[in-house]
Amino acid sequence: MFSGTTVKRLLQDPTTKGIRRSHITKIDENGRTVMRDKKEWYIHEAPRIVSDEVWDEVNAIIQKQEKEKIQPLNKKVHLFTSYLFCECGGGMYVPSSNPKYTCKKCKRKIHIEDIEAIFKEQLTEFIISEEEVNRYFDGTHTIIRDKEQEIENIKTKIETLEVKIQKLFELHEKGQIETDRFKEFYDKPNTQIQQLKRKIPEIEGEVYALKDQFKSSGYIIEEARSLYENWDKLTKQQKRNIIEIITEKIVVSEQEVNITLNYILPSTPSLKKTSNGSHGL
Repeated sequence: MFSGTTVKRLLQDPTTKGIRRSHITKIDENGRTVMRDKKEWYIHEAPRIVSDEVWDEVNAIIQKQEKEKIQPLNKKVHLFTSYLFCECGGGMYVPSSNPKYTCKKCKRKIHIEDIEAIFKEQLTEFIISEEEVNRYFDGTHTIIRDKEQEIENIKTKIETLEVKIQKLFELHEKGQIETDRFKEFYDKPNTQIQQLKRKIPEIEGEVYALKDQFKSSGYIIEEARSLYENWDKLTKQQKRNIIEIITEKIVVSEQEVNITLNYILPSTPSLKKTSNGSHGL
């Protein structure tokens, strides 16, 4: 799902104006994803979808907001608005006269400070083990390598077919293949070449998406490990951004609060924290 942070990152990515960057991160000796020196970056030309003027205008707005610390989050929107629900199915909101989230249907209530404290405690479960992270990154690296090798194999097939076509032309020029039959020999390898050439950008797109996901996941995982410790230092907007990224749904019942998080790694299950502090799958 797209959060404000995700959209901002997409708007700041120069790929939209035809400049694609790769090889910009690496895994350091501690297994963390860090930025490479800009001299090590690879710069590629990409299909442009916006003009430089539009891209510059959008990013000027973003920079102005950051400089002036403009908070786009509506002050009336509380941290868990649209994510907090009652067990009866009703959404929970904060009335102006009461510092509690209140169910629109059955009027069940939970104090805004209580739900934030419970959510903060849940962040300790968001920390992913080193083994899981390494397994995820190793698997992603393997997939990327396999797809890159697939691209090389396709290029080799194209070269082989092009050599075959060249030989056909040579034989035709020497009169060893009649004109009527030349098309019959030529069409099949030429069609195969066109099909293979169309396949290359598709796989390159998959590789680019995987690398981008890899980069984003590495950053978010590192940030996630310090969420609990730094939560109280964050601004309301920063907290809301985190909630949008990692939260699927929070359900309040009589005796427990069930929090379902969108974990970074697909194999990691969501957890729920009950009112007595226990956890369950």
